[in-house]
Amino acid sequence: MLYSILSIFKKGSLRGPILLRTEHEKIFDIDWLKIKCSQWITTEILQKMKNKVLFLADVSFSDKEINEFLHDLKNGNGNNQLQVLTFEKEGRFNEMEIIRLLNAVEMKEERVYKISEFDPSIQNDRFLPFNSGGEINIFNSFDFIRNDGIRCTIEFDYEIIQLFVWNQEENKNKKRARNDDFKTPAAKRFC
Repeated sequence: MLYSILSIFKKGSLRGPILLRTEHEKIFDIDWLKIKCSQWITTEILQKMKNKVLFLADVSFSDKEINEFLHDLKNGNGNNQLQVLTFEKEGRFNEMEIIRLLNAVEMKEERVYKISEFDPSIQNDRFLPFNSGGEINIFNSFDFIRNDGIRCTIEFDYEIIQLFVWNQEENKNKKRARNDDFKTPAAKRFC
């Protein structure tokens, strides 16, 4: 019953004081999904997920596992629907381990990420911390380019990591970015 309700609304939030383990195929297709007690999710399950906005609290992933997931995403393996992914856990993440060998570039300027097909009712479930109307301000982050030219941004905030996959439709019309482009200083790239 839960899965048929979630399929209709295409958003869902699984929260509670206990773990709710499931690998039911419908959970992978819910557009907006938040799982409060997600220690049971493995990287194999994460690879199967096709959610657009995914918030996983209380994750048990190591920094190395997150790095491997990001490398898979960069290489075109994984969720091609993903817009925003949030990991939350107790304790800090090791930023350098997570971005290791991604050719990520530190971005210090503030940017605004806009959620496509934003549903205002979703704000009540706090899927997107620090957002207003589907726009998220990003500060002090790291960018890397997927092999298909799509830019991804990783923002670290103490016990939270957010991954933003920039609008694929906008990027289809632009010149394909290359990882080589990040070797040029930002001041020269954006002038």
